[in-house]
Amino acid sequence: MPLDFILSLITALGGDGNATTLADLHRKFNELTGCNVTYRSWINQPKKDTLPTLILWLWFCCLELFSRKVLAFDENSPFSDFEHIYIHDGSSQAVYKALEDVFPGRFSRISPAAVEIHTTMDLLNDNLVRVQLTEDTRSERACLPSSPSSLALTV
Repeated sequence: MPLDFILSLITALGGDGNATTLADLHRKFNELTGCNVTYRSWINQPKKDTLPTLILWLWFCCLELFSRKVLAFDENSPFSDFEHIYIHDGSSQAVYKALEDVFPGRFSRISPAAVEIHTTMDLLNDNLVRVQLTEDTRSERACLPSSPSSLALTV
């Protein structure tokens, strides 16, 4: 059943965008499994404290499965001297208006509540270095990785 629960969440949340309530997620679970689980029984699963950890773990698994090694340099390349090349980006997403006290948005008239996910990736290792979820009003500079103390090459 945990796998069915996870698949129903992925299908409902990544599908056509019509899942806007917990009841929609419950209906998708029953539809995919062919079961007739009551809402009262089903709602105990997303209420668990471990659900955010499970969702984060699934996200990391998907990133690992769907990412490809795109940067590789031979020893004659000037880039072969680098151990790390970091890239950072932040993407905003509006969330439910009821969350505006916790996650205020930059564009308060359009989306009073919004989050920004900041991701730093090491391009040479194809690896995530840091992921942060913040309110959309926080400056992206505050989420950047620390700069190295020296940019000089060590020979």
